[in-house]
Parts: sequence; structure tokens; C-alpha cells
Amino acid sequence: MQVASEIRSIHALSDVHEFITKLSLGDAQSVLIDITYLPAYVWAPVIRHLLQQAVSVRVMFSEPQSYPLWSQCTDAVQDLASRDASDASFYVSQSASKSFPFPTFASISPCYRDEPVPLVVFLGFESWRVANVLDDLEVEPERIIPVIGCPGYKIDYPGFSVSANHHFLLRSDWSTRLRLVSARSPFAVFSLLEELLPSQGRLFVAPLGTTPMLLGSILFGIEHPRAVLVYDHPVRFVDPNVERGRTWFYDLKAFGAGK
Repeated sequence: MQVASEIRSIHALSDVHEFITKLSLGDAQSVLIDITYLPAYVWAPVIRHLLQQAVSVRVMFSEPQSYPLWSQCTDAVQDLASRDASDASFYVSQSASKSFPFPTFASISPCYRDEPVPLVVFLGFESWRVANVLDDLEVEPERIIPVIGCPGYKIDYPGFSVSANHHFLLRSDWSTRLRLVSARSPFAVFSLLEELLPSQGRLFVAPLGTTPMLLGSILFGIEHPRAVLVYDHPVRFVDPNVERGRTWFYDLKAFGAGK
């Protein structure tokens, strides 16, 4: 992490509160956070905290040059019998947990179980995560709006995403509401969610696509606290020998207390 002109590393953390304490910003008014390898349950509350303190935040992310195939991961192949064969293209996540709120994002407001609330699902390559998130929802969404990242990191990635989730997208209540948004732009994701936000301000958001899509959903959750982020916190498969692709820098000056 870069704070002003100084590079700081934090190697061992017990929780996100320790992370925030160890930042020791002092009088620094600008921070650059590299979220490429950080888990979202760490960087999401940190970004929220910094924006609330009117700190100027920039986010850095290096997209993957490629994804490994399931057939290249011998341990993962043993699990194929328990997952849909259509998910066998790319090995992105080793596992995922049950959905739980991001630290500092949990709400104690009523669930409004009788209030119709739509669900926006950002789709990636792992349809098994979509099924798990739907099972974790405590209420039945009023409608489901699927979103594909297009354009993607590569020209053929949107097609892979459609193929991986075909058994959901074959349903007319999904396919007729399908939306497209850039897989690289958190700001496009934010704008789309604001467009889809009902007048009462409640929306379920499941950001299961790319990291920029997740960042855009996090920013939306910060700006719209009545929205509920539904996320299963996957353990990503990371091969240190695989090169990263393009690196993106996102300036969040339009968000938070300093906007």
C-alpha cells in the first residue's frame, strides 16, 4: 500500500480493525491501494473507512493474463463430479463460504421480508457460486437481473461467462432482463446499479464477476446503505508463476466524504 509518497507493507493481520490501525495515515491525504491479491473482506472496509475520512483514494488492480484450466489443476479435477461440467473451463476459485456481510457493512435495519426487492447478479465463470448465493438468500427476490461483463478482459470472455451460466440464462425470467456492463469499470457498474435501484432504495447485489465489478458494487453499497451486498468470499486460486495482464488505476475522488 502506498500512503502519500511512502510504501508500507503489513504482513500479518488478525482482523480488518488491526489493518486500519496499522495504516497510521497521520496527515496523509492520499492513499493508493493495490487490491490485486488482497481479499475483499480486507480492502472493502478499508476503502469505506478512508472515504468516510475524506482521504483521497486510488485503487490499483492488475487483471489476470489468463486463467488456468480445470484440467491443469489435478486436485480440482477430483471435485469435478460435484460441480456442473459446464464450469470446467476455468479454475478461478478453490472454494467459497456461505454468504456473510463485509466487515462494517452489516445492517441492523429490518429485512422487510414482505417488501419486493430485486436481485442483481454479476456473472462470472462459476455458476456453482450463483447457485450457492441463491440458496443463501433469506428472502425470495422480486426479480433477478443477470449482468455479464462485456467487454471483458479478453474478447471471448463474455461468451465463456454466458456458457458457464447457460442453465440460468435459458430461463426466460433471466434472459429477458440480461444486462451488459464493462468487466473492467467499477464506475460503469456503479452507474448501472443506480439505474436499477428501485425508488425505495433497497436492492440485493451479488458481485460474482470480476474484481472491478466487485469494487463498483462495494462503492454502490457505501453510497446506498439500504442496498445489501450478497457475497460468498471465495478463496481465489493464485499461481505465482502466471503473469498479470493490464494494470488499472481507479480514482475514487467522486465518492465518500470528500467528494
